Amino acid sequence: MEHYDGVILASVVKVDQGNPSNLLHLEVIASYKGVVTDPLIVKENSTWGPSLGSSGTGGKYLFFLKESPSGWEIPLCAPSMLEADASAGELAFLSSQEISVKRTAPEDPQPTSWTWIALSIVIVGAIAVLGVRYVKKRQR
Repeated sequence: MEHYDGVILASVVKVDQGNPSNLLHLEVIASYKGVVTDPLIVKENSTWGPSLGSSGTGGKYLFFLKESPSGWEIPLCAPSMLEADASAGELAFLSSQEISVKRTAPEDPQPTSWTWIALSIVIVGAIAVLGVRYVKKRQR
């Protein structure tokens, strides 16, 4: 635990696949070191990390994190694992180290869709063009 800046138990809400890094959107269930806010976005290497193996949306994982200038990340070879794979001794030790987490409102899951805005502009433009053609045709 001393090699990491943060240790948390978290549920994976969403994984944004990227290259060279994936972004894991996490709901922090418990923090044992360093992390004091929930929700949390964590960067991981896209070719090596829990989300490539057994990790998936909805699962509960024990994450060992490093803090960098760009935010939290899962370092290569960190012993991150499913909660179910952690030993009873490990979980008992961690529970004695638990720190409080500040819960904040999650991100807006439905940001403004630029597709709908563009589609609306196209429709309004088409109506305007048809209206101008109709007016010109009636004037003849």
